[in-house]
Amino acid sequence: MVLSVVQPLVYLLTLGFGFNALFQQAGKGSYIQFVVPGVVAQTILFTSIFWGINIMWDKQFGFLKETLVAPVSRLKVMLGGSLGGATIAVIQGLVLFIIALIFGFHPYSWSMLGITLIVMAMLAVTMVSFSSGIGAIVNDMQGFMAITNFLVIPLFFLSSALFPLDIEANSESIPLNDNFFDVIICSNSFHHYLHPDKAMKEIRRLLKPGGKIFILDPTADTLFIKFIDKIIKLVESAHVKMYSTKEFKQLMTTAELQYLESRTIKGEKVHIGEK
Repeated sequence: MVLSVVQPLVYLLTLGFGFNALFQQAGKGSYIQFVVPGVVAQTILFTSIFWGINIMWDKQFGFLKETLVAPVSRLKVMLGGSLGGATIAVIQGLVLFIIALIFGFHPYSWSMLGITLIVMAMLAVTMVSFSSGIGAIVNDMQGFMAITNFLVIPLFFLSSALFPLDIEANSESIPLNDNFFDVIICSNSFHHYLHPDKAMKEIRRLLKPGGKIFILDPTADTLFIKFIDKIIKLVESAHVKMYSTKEFKQLMTTAELQYLESRTIKGEKVHIGEK
């Protein structure tokens, strides 16, 4: 039980404190306040979904067969196992919640704690029951892990548990303070910018003095790339323009950035500038 709390605790400490300053700069408040509910949900989710492994071990060593011949209905056996696994998952979630309180987390409303516990219990019971069903059907460990990971990993990382989904920023107006970055890397996105001159000025604003900008983007220095640029523009509405090396130099100079050099890395040109 202690070991199963270690991974979410690492998420809480590394992400919580690592992204806190950046999160506040974006005007979203404390990242600790945001990430704790997601990490608690992660603890319950992963503990519950892997509960079915116990069913597989019971089948392998014959304990499940002995349980099924007992004078108890199979429904009660399944419910007992599911409630047991759900209880462990909820307790682990509560342990992580208490640790989060020690590190500065403050619930928005203590009056909602009862409803939160109910939601935690519902999530745990649902996922434990689902996992137990998979464990009862699948006979090998590899198959079980493949199915559960295929379902749970996208479910968790595509959710807003670790990162908010409502943060939007225009390349011309990024919600961060001046002189924020030592290095900015723009990879295969510059040809989508509607106003590249304004985006370049925003890059300069965000860079610290002496900071560098690396732009990795298709460069229209040849007739073939210029032809591809026109074709893509016809079929992709988000595509604006591929720029030549001369145009990148001009954009940087206009934004008061010094164009240092261009390098070809694995067949793609990288334009390097400095504030």
